[in-house]
Amino acid sequence: MLELSIQRGGPISIHHQLVTQISLQIASGRLPEGKRLPSIRAMASRLNVHYNTCLAVYKELEASGLVEIRQGSGVIVLNKAQIANALLSSLDTKLTSTGLNRLTQQFLTHAYRMGYTWPDILETLEQNRLHLQHEGPSTLYWVSANSDWSPLYIAELERLLKQPVLALNPTEERLTQCPANSRFLTEQHQVSLLQDLLGADPRITGVESSWCPNDLDTLRKLPSGTFVLVLSTSSLFLQSVSALLKALRGSELAVTALRYRPEASVSHQISSARILLTDCLVGDLLIGLTDKPLRVLSLLPVQEQARLKALLLPETTAQALANPTETDTAEDLAWNGQQAHEEQPTDRRPTVGV
Repeated sequence: MLELSIQRGGPISIHHQLVTQISLQIASGRLPEGKRLPSIRAMASRLNVHYNTCLAVYKELEASGLVEIRQGSGVIVLNKAQIANALLSSLDTKLTSTGLNRLTQQFLTHAYRMGYTWPDILETLEQNRLHLQHEGPSTLYWVSANSDWSPLYIAELERLLKQPVLALNPTEERLTQCPANSRFLTEQHQVSLLQDLLGADPRITGVESSWCPNDLDTLRKLPSGTFVLVLSTSSLFLQSVSALLKALRGSELAVTALRYRPEASVSHQISSARILLTDCLVGDLLIGLTDKPLRVLSLLPVQEQARLKALLLPETTAQALANPTETDTAEDLAWNGQQAHEEQPTDRRPTVGV
């Protein structure tokens, strides 16, 4: 018996869904040679689809040599399983995400050969989807060839998501060997590069970076003539912050940007500065070492942080992070053993005396 089920409104057309399902059932032997299939009108009525859609499905199957439309006798299965397999291979050129379609076709072919029905398959897929959705955090990878920026992104993402984020270069072979529950994070402008390597993989997430409004407001309010020391482990961060200060304040501020290295002393520059601007890594290192006002500049704006939490975290964890306890808030704002004197910033990043 021919078993058909369609999903409306998805990325795959009803036409291709029907061609694939009928071909799979011929390939599995469930529809043997000589089997009479429902008429065009009967299929259209049964599935509540247009007559012309069902006609086009049978016409494509007939053109492929799988069935014959006989006037007065209906639609008859003609060819053997290997011809159906050849048709399934040709479908890869007609659909997007060819790698995923190939895996899907192989899975469905085996399932049909083992006697499972289409409703059985749909029910099992839904059960597994729900299991993956509730099984906990995925393995997170930051995929980038930029070794200068990557440590900063990884540090901020780990602080935001409260779980490890592993570095991965897009040229590494193990990129295609990661677990099924992996999530691949990369800068938004690198998404297309990653899709070239992995296809339209739903595990790929682009990360938008921009300066936080709170940071911009702080920099705009600095008195003219302020000596600002920018410290970072990243040369690109130093260049970006210097350009930002130039754009916001012109020559009103005295700005020095230094690459921070733990073995090199910067105590003289720190003692001379009115305010320190750092990345998240240097900010952590300077806790307790200076009483200078210090501002950690984030690469992730508040809206992007909220989007990533909602996308990447289980619901309960995301709610806990979105609604921190009073203890968490106080701890996040306490630097150098003292409580910040400004209001808590909406992005909940540590600030001292600015």
